[in-house]
Amino acid sequence: GGLLLVGYDEDLDEVNGIEEDYPHTGNKKFDSWRGTLMSSFSEHCKKEFEVFIEKIILVDYEGKTVVKVIVKHSDKPVFYDEEFYRRSHGKTQKLVGSDMHNYINRMWSNLK
Repeated sequence: GGLLLVGYDEDLDEVNGIEEDYPHTGNKKFDSWRGTLMSSFSEHCKKEFEVFIEKIILVDYEGKTVVKVIVKHSDKPVFYDEEFYRRSHGKTQKLVGSDMHNYINRMWSNLK
């Protein structure tokens, strides 16, 4: 669980906005963009991931749209294209082997 900011480049500390994504959604409206986002979650993280999306909030920042996606903690690990990633301290880290196993056991001890 946590907060996903879309339209903000953390590495550059720069707001790009989601407007540059609109041509890829076939429409210049937020509803179309949100539909594309939710389809992507379903395609890459399985359909049941959608239940963990608590809120999607639009934020206008200096004329650009940033989207805050608030995600509830899952009661089981969520994989992206059958691979497991951990996000921590501004970095995305792919976990494999014993690192993945140990992390999953620590975070979801209820699965034992």
